This record gives sequence, C-alpha cells and structure tokens, in this order.
Amino acid sequence: MKMLIALLAFGTLLEAKDFGVKGPLFAIEEENLETHFQNTCAESAEKVLSEIREKIEHPDSLGLPPAVEASSHLVDLPGLGVKMLFIDGDDPNQVAWAQEQGDDFLWILVGGTPTDLEEKLGREIFFDQMGLYTKRLKIKEIPAKAVPEEGQIRVIQTPVKR
Repeated sequence: MKMLIALLAFGTLLEAKDFGVKGPLFAIEEENLETHFQNTCAESAEKVLSEIREKIEHPDSLGLPPAVEASSHLVDLPGLGVKMLFIDGDDPNQVAWAQEQGDDFLWILVGGTPTDLEEKLGREIFFDQMGLYTKRLKIKEIPAKAVPEEGQIRVIQTPVKR
C-alpha cells in the first residue's frame, strides 16, 4: 500500500516535456489510404459509367425476330394513350416502314442506336430498355405498332419485305 501511495505521489510530480526531433524521420512512401480509396473508387465508377454509356450508345438487339405474317392482339394496359412503333433501327427496311406510318407515332427501337437515327432523321427516338414495353405489350415479332383502342392497346405485328 505504501508503495502505491509513493508511486501516485511521484507520478504527480512528473511533467511531459517536448524534446523536439533528435534524428531523421522516415518519409511515408505509400499513398494515404483515404486518397487511395477515393482514387480507386473514382476509377471504378468512371469505368462503370463508360461501360454504361457504351451500352446506351450501342445497345444490343433484343433478339426479336422479324414478323413473318401479320398478327394482332389486345393488351389491357389502361392509361397508355400513345401510338408507338417498335422497330430494329439496324434494319433499313423497318426504318423505311416506320417512316411510312406517319409522324404521330413514338418510335421505340429494340435494336440499333437511337442517337444515330435521331441525327439522320431529325426526330426523337427511344430505346426499349431491358425490353420493358415489348414484354408488357407481349410483342413477339417486329416491326410492330401499338395503338390505343377503347381503353386497351391493339398490338399489330406486321411483316416487312427484306
């Protein structure tokens, strides 16, 4: 117990003192860990973004075959009041067919590059990302029209000469 009291008393008498630098310090050669993570994440994010941009600019075709005979069906999809054309933008025959349909249709590509066609034709063109509309409208072959009809959508799949 006396020893403990002596240590406590002696410990209160000691002071911390800065003696400065007395020798060479070793430089830290590796990159700061936080900076490393920021750079790595930025590079990874940029790589992913460039891959996404490439996919948007050059999307793969959804693999829908061209229509071989005309067919039509109704889809119950209330609230969709827009006339749409679904075509493969890489097929000049389908593009020509779409141009013959008039200007009151919204063009939706299932293959090809929308930006190239937009520049060439001077009109707004969309891409059916992940086949969202072709699935919902049960489109099995292209080109196809989707036309509102009494609260439903009439889907008309039309063959185009090759």
